[in-house]
Amino acid sequence: MKQFLLLPAFFLVSAISLSAQPRSLSQESPRAVVEALVKMEINGSLFTVQGRQQAIPLFAHARPSLSEGSATVVGDVYSVRELWTRGNHAEVLVTYKDFGAIDSSLRYSARGVLFQKLVVRYDLILKGEGTGGKGSGQETSTPQWRIEMPGRNICVGLNAAIAHVRVARDKTSDPVVKKNAEMTLVQLKRFQP
Repeated sequence: MKQFLLLPAFFLVSAISLSAQPRSLSQESPRAVVEALVKMEINGSLFTVQGRQQAIPLFAHARPSLSEGSATVVGDVYSVRELWTRGNHAEVLVTYKDFGAIDSSLRYSARGVLFQKLVVRYDLILKGEGTGGKGSGQETSTPQWRIEMPGRNICVGLNAAIAHVRVARDKTSDPVVKKNAEMTLVQLKRFQP
């Protein structure tokens, strides 16, 4: 599927917000790692090449492609809660207000219940950067918390989603996508305060 094919064009515009991001992402606790990721999702920066590069240190393994599937539009207010930490494993939950989803054709689909909660679970592992030499088994850097099992949803904040739809609408020549974008903007704008 070619989901969010037009997302990169908009999110390049959000480079200004990326420049406000700290250069080194906080990895002091499992909660801090997930919070750094969620902030990037909310402002839409994970849909840019630069944003994905900045997110790499947050993951233990490669993150699944962000260009596939639909994105869930969430409220800009969220909560991050560390459920447990045992040894080198941890679990963190993020709760958002779920406004629905947007597909690659900029078509909005509402959930059955308005303003339902979306809860996304993240599994984390305490992982070192490398070894002291080939076969030595000694880690040369302080272990850091990494997201081992990313949440299954690609989320984008309400304001970032609205901005994306506007930019994508203006750039497309497809009349169906333009019409979908207009309808989506009407739907999403009603959620703004």
